[in-house]
Amino acid sequence: MKTILLNPGPVNVSERVRAALTGADLCHREPEFYDLQDAIRARLLDIFDVRGGYTSVLLTGSGTAMVEAMIASGVPESGRLLVMQNGGPVGAPGMPEAGNIPIPTRLLQQGVRDMVRISDARMSGTAYGTVVLHTAPEAADGGPLAAVRSGDFIELDVPNRRLHLDISDAELATRMKAWQRPAPPLASGYWKLYVDHVLQADRGADLDFLVGKRGSFVPRDNH
Repeated sequence: MKTILLNPGPVNVSERVRAALTGADLCHREPEFYDLQDAIRARLLDIFDVRGGYTSVLLTGSGTAMVEAMIASGVPESGRLLVMQNGGPVGAPGMPEAGNIPIPTRLLQQGVRDMVRISDARMSGTAYGTVVLHTAPEAADGGPLAAVRSGDFIELDVPNRRLHLDISDAELATRMKAWQRPAPPLASGYWKLYVDHVLQADRGADLDFLVGKRGSFVPRDNH
Protein backbone atom coordinates (compact mmCIF):
# COMPACT_ATOMS: atom_id res chain seq x y z
CA MET A 1 0.00 0.00 0.00
CA LYS A 2 1.42 3.34 -1.04
CA THR A 3 1.30 6.15 1.54
CA ILE A 4 0.64 9.66 0.29
CA LEU A 5 1.64 12.61 2.48
CA LEU A 6 -0.37 15.79 1.96
CA ASN A 7 1.37 18.74 3.57
CA PRO A 8 0.70 22.49 3.38
CA GLY A 9 3.12 24.96 1.88
CA PRO A 10 5.59 24.70 -1.00
CA VAL A 11 6.08 21.27 -2.51
CA ASN A 12 9.71 21.82 -3.45
CA VAL A 13 11.07 20.48 -0.17
CA SER A 14 13.89 17.99 0.16
CA GLU A 15 13.33 14.28 0.64
CA ARG A 16 14.91 14.59 4.10
CA VAL A 17 12.25 17.09 5.14
CA ARG A 18 9.47 14.97 3.68
CA ALA A 19 10.76 11.94 5.53
CA ALA A 20 10.82 13.89 8.79
CA LEU A 21 7.19 14.92 8.28
CA THR A 22 6.12 11.27 8.25
CA GLY A 23 7.53 10.66 11.74
CA ALA A 24 5.72 10.89 15.05
CA ASP A 25 4.34 14.29 15.99
CA LEU A 26 6.15 16.20 18.73
CA CYS A 27 3.83 18.48 20.70
CA HIS A 28 5.32 21.81 21.72
CA ARG A 29 4.32 21.13 25.35
CA GLU A 30 5.98 17.72 25.67
CA PRO A 31 9.24 17.24 27.64
CA GLU A 32 11.00 16.12 24.46
CA PHE A 33 10.23 19.48 22.86
CA TYR A 34 11.77 21.32 25.83
CA ASP A 35 14.89 19.19 25.45
CA LEU A 36 15.00 20.11 21.77
CA GLN A 37 14.62 23.81 22.65
CA ASP A 38 17.49 23.56 25.14
CA ALA A 39 19.71 21.96 22.52
CA ILE A 40 18.85 24.62 19.92
CA ARG A 41 19.41 27.44 22.41
CA ALA A 42 22.79 26.00 23.43
CA ARG A 43 23.79 25.71 19.78
CA LEU A 44 22.74 29.31 19.04
CA LEU A 45 24.71 30.61 22.03
CA ASP A 46 27.72 28.72 20.71
CA ILE A 47 27.27 30.05 17.16
CA PHE A 48 27.10 33.64 18.37
CA ASP A 49 29.92 33.07 20.87
CA VAL A 50 27.86 34.04 23.93
CA ARG A 51 29.79 33.20 27.10
CA GLY A 52 28.47 33.39 30.64
CA GLY A 53 25.23 35.26 31.23
CA TYR A 54 23.19 37.07 28.63
CA THR A 55 20.57 39.81 28.81
CA SER A 56 16.88 38.98 28.63
CA VAL A 57 14.56 41.33 26.76
CA LEU A 58 10.84 42.02 26.59
CA LEU A 59 9.54 40.28 23.47
CA THR A 60 7.23 42.37 21.31
CA GLY A 61 5.22 40.37 18.84
CA SER A 62 2.20 38.22 18.30
CA GLY A 63 3.47 35.17 16.47
CA THR A 64 2.89 32.12 18.67
CA ALA A 65 5.73 30.21 17.04
CA MET A 66 8.15 33.09 17.64
CA VAL A 67 7.15 33.38 21.27
CA GLU A 68 7.36 29.65 21.95
CA ALA A 69 10.72 29.38 20.22
CA MET A 70 12.33 32.30 22.05
CA ILE A 71 10.62 32.65 25.42
CA ALA A 72 12.85 30.09 27.13
CA SER A 73 15.93 32.23 26.51
CA GLY A 74 14.18 35.57 27.01
CA VAL A 75 13.30 35.30 30.70
CA PRO A 76 15.75 35.23 33.65
CA GLU A 77 15.56 32.48 36.26
CA SER A 78 14.13 34.99 38.75
CA GLY A 79 11.34 35.97 36.37
CA ARG A 80 7.79 35.44 37.59
CA LEU A 81 5.76 37.57 35.20
CA LEU A 82 5.50 37.49 31.41
CA VAL A 83 4.08 40.41 29.42
CA MET A 84 3.42 40.35 25.70
CA GLN A 85 2.63 43.55 23.82
CA ASN A 86 1.05 44.26 20.44
CA GLY A 87 -1.13 41.17 20.25
CA GLY A 88 -4.48 42.98 20.19
CA PRO A 89 -6.96 43.85 17.44
CA VAL A 90 -4.74 46.63 16.04
CA GLY A 91 -1.27 45.43 16.97
CA ALA A 92 -1.32 41.88 15.62
CA PRO A 93 -3.60 42.74 13.83
CA GLY A 94 -6.61 40.57 14.49
CA MET A 95 -6.06 39.55 18.13
CA PRO A 96 -4.63 36.04 17.61
CA GLU A 97 -4.61 33.18 20.12
CA ALA A 98 -1.16 34.04 21.43
CA GLY A 99 -2.02 35.02 25.00
CA ASN A 100 -1.27 31.64 26.56
CA ILE A 101 2.45 32.38 26.68
CA PRO A 102 4.41 29.19 27.45
CA ILE A 103 6.23 29.01 30.78
CA PRO A 104 10.03 29.08 30.23
CA THR A 105 11.68 25.67 30.21
CA ARG A 106 14.10 26.45 33.04
CA LEU A 107 11.20 27.37 35.34
CA LEU A 108 9.34 24.17 34.44
CA GLN A 109 12.45 22.24 35.32
CA GLN A 110 12.43 23.95 38.72
CA GLY A 111 8.90 22.75 39.36
CA VAL A 112 7.08 26.00 38.45
CA ARG A 113 3.78 25.06 36.85
CA ASP A 114 2.10 28.46 36.60
CA MET A 115 3.00 32.13 36.47
CA VAL A 116 1.21 35.39 35.72
CA ARG A 117 1.01 36.17 32.02
CA ILE A 118 -0.46 39.42 30.71
CA SER A 119 -1.20 40.41 27.13
CA ASP A 120 -3.65 42.23 24.87
CA ALA A 121 -4.14 39.05 22.83
CA ARG A 122 -6.57 36.18 23.38
CA MET A 123 -6.16 32.44 23.91
CA SER A 124 -7.98 29.21 23.24
CA GLY A 125 -10.75 28.10 25.55
CA THR A 126 -8.83 24.88 26.16
CA ALA A 127 -5.82 26.75 27.58
CA TYR A 128 -5.36 27.34 31.30
CA GLY A 129 -3.28 29.13 33.93
CA THR A 130 -3.05 32.56 35.54
CA VAL A 131 -3.43 34.57 32.37
CA VAL A 132 -4.74 38.12 31.95
CA LEU A 133 -6.07 38.72 28.43
CA HIS A 134 -7.77 41.38 26.32
CA THR A 135 -6.12 44.35 28.08
CA ALA A 136 -7.69 47.50 26.71
CA PRO A 137 -6.69 49.89 25.38
CA GLU A 138 -4.11 47.61 23.82
CA ALA A 139 -0.42 48.46 23.51
CA ALA A 140 -0.66 49.38 19.83
CA ASP A 141 -3.46 51.81 20.65
CA GLY A 142 -1.48 53.63 23.32
CA GLY A 143 -2.74 51.72 26.36
CA PRO A 144 -0.67 51.41 29.56
CA LEU A 145 0.57 48.01 28.38
CA ALA A 146 2.73 49.88 25.87
CA ALA A 147 4.66 51.47 28.76
CA VAL A 148 5.72 48.19 30.38
CA ARG A 149 9.46 47.59 30.48
CA SER A 150 11.49 44.55 31.53
CA GLY A 151 11.94 44.60 35.31
CA ASP A 152 8.72 46.51 36.09
CA PHE A 153 6.47 45.44 38.95
CA ILE A 154 2.80 44.88 38.14
CA GLU A 155 0.09 44.45 40.76
CA LEU A 156 -2.67 41.95 39.95
CA ASP A 157 -5.62 42.14 42.38
CA VAL A 158 -8.23 39.71 41.06
CA PRO A 159 -10.94 40.21 43.76
CA ASN A 160 -10.90 43.97 43.17
CA ARG A 161 -10.41 43.64 39.39
CA ARG A 162 -7.28 45.79 39.51
CA LEU A 163 -4.24 45.59 37.23
CA HIS A 164 -1.68 48.26 38.08
CA LEU A 165 1.71 49.06 36.55
CA ASP A 166 3.78 50.12 39.57
CA ILE A 167 5.49 53.24 38.23
CA SER A 168 4.87 56.90 38.98
CA ASP A 169 2.52 59.03 36.89
CA ALA A 170 5.53 61.09 35.83
CA GLU A 171 7.41 58.00 34.63
CA LEU A 172 4.33 56.75 32.80
CA ALA A 173 3.96 60.12 31.07
CA THR A 174 7.65 60.10 30.09
CA ARG A 175 7.42 56.62 28.60
CA MET A 176 4.23 57.34 26.70
CA LYS A 177 5.66 60.59 25.34
CA ALA A 178 8.49 58.58 23.81
CA TRP A 179 6.10 55.89 22.54
CA GLN A 180 5.30 55.76 18.84
CA ARG A 181 2.29 54.03 17.34
CA PRO A 182 3.41 51.02 15.27
CA ALA A 183 2.99 51.60 11.56
CA PRO A 184 0.72 49.04 9.86
CA PRO A 185 2.60 46.77 7.42
CA LEU A 186 0.17 47.84 4.70
CA ALA A 187 -1.00 51.41 4.18
CA SER A 188 -3.97 50.57 1.98
CA GLY A 189 -6.55 47.92 1.29
CA TYR A 190 -8.55 45.86 3.78
CA TRP A 191 -5.65 45.65 6.24
CA LYS A 192 -5.54 49.46 6.59
CA LEU A 193 -9.35 49.61 6.72
CA TYR A 194 -9.40 47.07 9.54
CA VAL A 195 -6.68 48.74 11.63
CA ASP A 196 -8.33 52.15 11.25
CA HIS A 197 -11.80 50.97 12.27
CA VAL A 198 -11.50 47.97 14.61
CA LEU A 199 -12.73 48.58 18.16
CA GLN A 200 -10.88 47.51 21.28
CA ALA A 201 -11.41 44.14 22.98
CA ASP A 202 -13.69 45.56 25.66
CA ARG A 203 -16.02 46.69 22.88
CA GLY A 204 -16.02 43.39 21.02
CA ALA A 205 -13.20 44.03 18.50
CA ASP A 206 -15.90 44.85 15.95
CA LEU A 207 -15.54 47.33 13.10
CA ASP A 208 -16.96 50.65 14.21
CA PHE A 209 -18.98 51.20 11.03
CA LEU A 210 -20.72 47.82 11.43
CA VAL A 211 -21.96 48.32 14.99
CA GLY A 212 -25.74 48.04 15.04
CA LYS A 213 -25.90 47.19 11.34
CA ARG A 214 -26.67 43.47 11.64
CA GLY A 215 -28.28 40.97 13.94
CA SER A 216 -26.83 38.75 16.64
CA PHE A 217 -26.41 35.61 14.54
CA VAL A 218 -22.93 34.05 14.75
CA PRO A 219 -22.07 31.22 12.32
CA ARG A 220 -20.83 27.96 13.78
CA ASP A 221 -17.39 28.28 12.18
CA ASN A 222 -16.75 31.61 13.91
CA HIS A 223 -14.09 30.73 16.50
